[in-house]
Amino acid sequence: MLRFAFAAVLLLAGVTWANAAKISIVSMHYSAAQPIPHIHYEGETVAGDVEALRAVYDSAIKCRLECLGPDGNSTAILTMSGPGGDYYQGLALADFLRQNHIATVVERGMSCYSACAFAFLGGSGYATVQGMGTYIDRQIEPGGIVGFHAPYRDEASFLEALEVRGAGEMMTEGRNSLAVMVRELVKWNVDPEILSYMVGMAPERTYDIVAADDYYLIRAALPPTPANAWITDLQSAVRNVCLRLLAIDSRSDPLTLKNAIDVPWQDNIGTVSATSTAAGYHWNDNLLDIGGCGITSDSLATNGDYEISLFWNPGLLGTIEPGTSFINRQDGWSNAGGGRNPLKRILQKGPLNHYFLPVGVTIESRVPYSIHPRFTHRQPRTAGRVGHPRQPLLHALPPCIADNGPRPRARQLDGQLPRLAHRQCLGVRAHRPQEPL
Repeated sequence: MLRFAFAAVLLLAGVTWANAAKISIVSMHYSAAQPIPHIHYEGETVAGDVEALRAVYDSAIKCRLECLGPDGNSTAILTMSGPGGDYYQGLALADFLRQNHIATVVERGMSCYSACAFAFLGGSGYATVQGMGTYIDRQIEPGGIVGFHAPYRDEASFLEALEVRGAGEMMTEGRNSLAVMVRELVKWNVDPEILSYMVGMAPERTYDIVAADDYYLIRAALPPTPANAWITDLQSAVRNVCLRLLAIDSRSDPLTLKNAIDVPWQDNIGTVSATSTAAGYHWNDNLLDIGGCGITSDSLATNGDYEISLFWNPGLLGTIEPGTSFINRQDGWSNAGGGRNPLKRILQKGPLNHYFLPVGVTIESRVPYSIHPRFTHRQPRTAGRVGHPRQPLLHALPPCIADNGPRPRARQLDGQLPRLAHRQCLGVRAHRPQEPL
C-alpha cells in the first residue's frame, strides 16, 4: 500500500473502523465568529476514514448550504492532527471536504503530515454572493504544522511487491503516484512554484508549512485577526505585499524576489484617479512597463482595508494604472491577483494577513504580542478560538441546525504543548532555503 506516513502510535478510541483516525464532534459552535459545528480528526489516515467522517457528519449536521447565507461560510469546521497514512485515502478525504464545504484548521500545537496534509487541502466553504459558489477555506494557526512529502512504500512492502510484480511495473507505479500527486496539488490550487519541493521530499523528510511564503504558496490562511495587529511598520508591510505581487505577476517564488525592491519609500509615486494618489516604491520610468508598487491614499486612510497594486507607468492621461493588485478586507473578501474561478485564484474571506509579513520568516516568530495569549493552550481558553471572543457556553444554535447528533465531551487538553523532541522523532523537517538555490 502506498503510504504518506511516519511511524506513530495509533489512536484507537472512538472509531468504527479498526486503526482509523478518531473522529468526533467537539461542539456545535466553533467560535463566536464561526457558530458552526466543530469536528475533530486525529490519528493515522487509513482506509475507511471517509466513511467514518461521513457517518459523524451526517448524524450531527442536518443543515447544509441552506444555513450559510449569501455571504458564505462552511457547513462545519474540521480540526486536524495526524502523522499520515494511506495516500489515496487522504485524497478521498480532501474530495469529501470539498463536496460538503467543510473548512479545515490545524490548531497551535497540532501537526498534520502527509496524507493528513493532503486531506487538509480540501477545506472549503460556499457562498452565493455574486455567483461565487465553492471557495477555499483552510487555516493554520501559528504553531501548527502541515507537512508534505512524496508517496512511498515501506522497504518490506516494496521488496515484496518487487519480487511479485517486477522492476518495470514498480517503476510505473512510482511514476503514476508522482503524477497523481502533482495533479492533485494543482487541483487544490497549490502554487506550481512549490511542487518541486513537495515532490522532492523523501519518506523521512517533510516540507513544512511554517513561513509566511509557505502560506502564500499553498493558499492557506492565518486565523482572522485585525490586519494592523500584524503590521509594525506600514512601509515595510506594503513592500512585503509588493514582493508577493511581483511573484504573482512573474509566476515566481517570493524567496527569489526578496531583494527585488531596493528603492526608498516615496509618499507620492503617482496619481491614480482624480481623488487618489499612491504611496510606495518607484523603480523605473520605462514606457509600457510596471514602474512601481504602492498603496492608494484612499485605502491608507482605513483601518486595514488596504488596496495595494503594481502600477504601470503614466500614459497619455498622466495617471498610473493598477496592474496585479491586492485587496485586503477586515470583513469581506480579500484577494490577490486575478482570475474568475474562486478555486483557482487567491481569494479569502477575511484579511490576508500573511502578505504583510517579511519574506523568508516563520509565522511563529511574528505572532503579534497583542494577540499572542490567544495562541497558547497553556492558558485557560477564556478567549475562545484564536482571534475570536469566547462564545457563551449555552448560546442558542441557529434555528436550522439540528443538534441531535452525538455529543461527546470536548477534548481535554493536558496544558502542555507537544515537545519539539517528539516532533523530531517523526522525521527530519525540511524548509525551503532562505536564499535562492
